[in-house]
Amino acid sequence: MLFHYRITKYDPLLRNEHGHFLTEDWTSISDIGRTFAQKLLTQSAYQQVEDAYLSTIEFFLNEAQISAMTLAAIDGHGPDIPFKKGTSIEFKDILSISRLTLREELWAKFTIPGKAYIHFGYDYYMYLGVPKQCKSAIKSTHELGLFVESFRSPYLRAFPSRS
Repeated sequence: MLFHYRITKYDPLLRNEHGHFLTEDWTSISDIGRTFAQKLLTQSAYQQVEDAYLSTIEFFLNEAQISAMTLAAIDGHGPDIPFKKGTSIEFKDILSISRLTLREELWAKFTIPGKAYIHFGYDYYMYLGVPKQCKSAIKSTHELGLFVESFRSPYLRAFPSRS
Protein backbone atom coordinates (compact mmCIF):
# COMPACT_ATOMS: atom_id res chain seq x y z
CA MET A 1 0.00 0.00 0.00
CA LEU A 2 1.19 3.48 -0.85
CA PHE A 3 0.39 6.74 0.88
CA HIS A 4 0.00 9.44 -1.77
CA TYR A 5 0.71 13.11 -1.11
CA ARG A 6 0.61 16.39 -2.97
CA ILE A 7 3.14 18.88 -1.61
CA THR A 8 2.70 22.54 -2.49
CA LYS A 9 3.31 26.05 -1.26
CA TYR A 10 -0.41 26.71 -1.87
CA ASP A 11 -2.81 26.78 1.08
CA PRO A 12 -5.64 24.30 0.36
CA LEU A 13 -8.08 26.67 2.08
CA LEU A 14 -7.57 29.05 -0.85
CA ARG A 15 -8.86 26.56 -3.45
CA ASN A 16 -12.32 26.47 -4.99
CA GLU A 17 -14.58 23.43 -5.09
CA HIS A 18 -12.71 22.20 -8.21
CA GLY A 19 -9.33 22.37 -6.47
CA HIS A 20 -8.12 25.47 -8.34
CA PHE A 21 -5.94 27.86 -6.36
CA LEU A 22 -7.69 31.24 -6.26
CA THR A 23 -4.89 33.60 -5.21
CA GLU A 24 -2.23 35.07 -7.47
CA ASP A 25 1.14 33.53 -6.63
CA TRP A 26 4.42 32.74 -8.33
CA THR A 27 4.79 29.36 -10.02
CA SER A 28 8.33 29.27 -11.40
CA ILE A 29 11.91 30.38 -10.90
CA SER A 30 11.35 32.66 -13.91
CA ASP A 31 8.97 34.71 -11.73
CA ILE A 32 11.86 36.08 -9.63
CA GLY A 33 11.71 39.86 -9.82
CA ARG A 34 7.93 39.96 -10.36
CA THR A 35 5.34 41.10 -7.82
CA PHE A 36 2.57 38.83 -6.52
CA ALA A 37 -0.06 39.97 -4.02
CA GLN A 38 1.92 43.20 -3.64
CA LYS A 39 5.07 41.30 -2.69
CA LEU A 40 8.25 41.10 -4.77
CA LEU A 41 9.59 37.59 -5.33
CA THR A 42 13.30 37.82 -4.56
CA GLN A 43 16.01 35.25 -5.22
CA SER A 44 16.28 34.56 -1.48
CA ALA A 45 12.50 34.12 -1.07
CA TYR A 46 12.46 31.73 -4.03
CA GLN A 47 15.47 29.84 -2.63
CA GLN A 48 13.78 29.41 0.74
CA VAL A 49 10.79 27.69 -0.88
CA GLU A 50 12.94 25.58 -3.20
CA ASP A 51 15.00 24.43 -0.20
CA ALA A 52 11.78 23.60 1.68
CA TYR A 53 10.70 21.29 -1.15
CA LEU A 54 14.08 19.53 -1.10
CA SER A 55 13.92 19.21 2.69
CA THR A 56 10.46 17.68 2.29
CA ILE A 57 11.86 15.03 -0.05
CA GLU A 58 14.55 14.36 2.52
CA PHE A 59 12.02 14.12 5.39
CA PHE A 60 9.80 11.63 3.55
CA LEU A 61 12.58 9.44 2.14
CA ASN A 62 14.34 9.28 5.50
CA GLU A 63 11.17 8.37 7.39
CA ALA A 64 10.27 5.78 4.74
CA GLN A 65 13.86 4.45 4.91
CA ILE A 66 14.49 5.00 1.20
CA SER A 67 18.09 5.69 0.19
CA ALA A 68 17.87 5.23 -3.59
CA MET A 69 15.24 5.28 -6.33
CA THR A 70 15.14 4.54 -10.04
CA LEU A 71 15.10 7.44 -12.45
CA ALA A 72 11.80 6.61 -14.18
CA ALA A 73 11.94 9.53 -16.61
CA ILE A 74 14.28 12.37 -17.47
CA ASP A 75 13.89 15.01 -20.14
CA GLY A 76 15.05 18.51 -20.83
CA HIS A 77 17.76 20.79 -22.03
CA GLY A 78 19.43 21.43 -18.70
CA PRO A 79 22.95 20.79 -17.55
CA ASP A 80 24.76 17.64 -18.54
CA ILE A 81 23.36 14.96 -16.22
CA PRO A 82 25.30 11.70 -16.16
CA PHE A 83 22.14 9.67 -15.45
CA LYS A 84 19.83 7.91 -17.85
CA LYS A 85 16.30 6.59 -17.50
CA GLY A 86 16.36 3.36 -15.51
CA THR A 87 19.45 4.31 -13.48
CA SER A 88 19.46 3.77 -9.72
CA ILE A 89 19.87 7.20 -8.13
CA GLU A 90 21.33 7.68 -4.66
CA PHE A 91 19.76 10.06 -2.15
CA LYS A 92 22.07 13.06 -2.73
CA ASP A 93 21.58 12.83 -6.49
CA ILE A 94 17.79 12.62 -6.07
CA LEU A 95 18.00 15.98 -4.31
CA SER A 96 20.28 17.49 -6.99
CA ILE A 97 18.08 16.32 -9.87
CA SER A 98 14.97 17.46 -7.99
CA ARG A 99 16.46 20.95 -7.60
CA LEU A 100 17.08 21.12 -11.35
CA THR A 101 13.52 19.94 -11.97
CA LEU A 102 12.08 22.62 -9.68
CA ARG A 103 14.18 25.17 -11.60
CA GLU A 104 12.74 23.86 -14.87
CA GLU A 105 16.20 22.98 -16.20
CA LEU A 106 14.99 19.42 -16.77
CA TRP A 107 12.08 17.19 -15.85
CA ALA A 108 12.43 13.96 -13.90
CA LYS A 109 10.39 11.27 -12.15
CA PHE A 110 11.69 8.81 -9.57
CA THR A 111 10.24 5.47 -8.58
CA ILE A 112 10.58 2.24 -6.71
CA PRO A 113 7.86 0.35 -8.60
CA GLY A 114 4.90 -0.31 -6.34
CA LYS A 115 6.71 1.14 -3.31
CA ALA A 116 7.50 4.84 -3.79
CA TYR A 117 7.59 7.72 -6.25
CA ILE A 118 8.46 11.39 -6.61
CA HIS A 119 6.80 13.35 -9.41
CA PHE A 120 6.85 17.03 -10.28
CA GLY A 121 3.98 18.85 -11.93
CA TYR A 122 3.41 22.29 -13.34
CA ASP A 123 3.24 25.38 -11.15
CA TYR A 124 5.46 24.03 -8.39
CA TYR A 125 3.42 20.94 -7.53
CA MET A 126 5.22 17.89 -6.16
CA TYR A 127 3.76 14.43 -5.61
CA LEU A 128 5.16 11.76 -3.32
CA GLY A 129 4.13 8.18 -2.79
CA VAL A 130 5.66 6.27 0.10
CA PRO A 131 4.96 2.95 1.83
CA LYS A 132 4.09 4.50 5.19
CA GLN A 133 2.17 7.50 6.47
CA CYS A 134 5.30 9.51 7.49
CA LYS A 135 3.63 11.60 10.20
CA SER A 136 6.92 13.16 11.28
CA ALA A 137 7.73 14.20 7.69
CA ILE A 138 4.28 15.74 7.33
CA LYS A 139 4.75 17.75 10.52
CA SER A 140 8.23 18.90 9.50
CA THR A 141 6.97 19.90 6.06
CA HIS A 142 4.18 22.00 7.59
CA GLU A 143 6.76 23.68 9.83
CA LEU A 144 8.62 24.80 6.68
CA GLY A 145 5.45 26.48 5.41
CA LEU A 146 4.45 23.89 2.82
CA PHE A 147 1.16 22.04 2.62
CA VAL A 148 0.73 18.27 2.50
CA GLU A 149 -2.51 16.87 1.11
CA SER A 150 -3.57 13.30 0.57
CA PHE A 151 -3.55 13.15 -3.23
CA ARG A 152 -2.55 10.52 -5.79
CA SER A 153 -0.13 11.79 -8.45
CA PRO A 154 -1.79 12.45 -11.80
CA TYR A 155 1.47 11.26 -13.37
CA LEU A 156 0.92 7.70 -12.20
CA ARG A 157 -1.10 7.05 -15.34
CA ALA A 158 2.12 6.58 -17.28
CA PHE A 159 3.73 4.58 -14.47
CA PRO A 160 0.96 2.73 -12.62
CA SER A 161 1.64 1.31 -9.20
CA ARG A 162 0.10 -1.67 -7.48
CA SER A 163 -1.58 0.53 -4.89
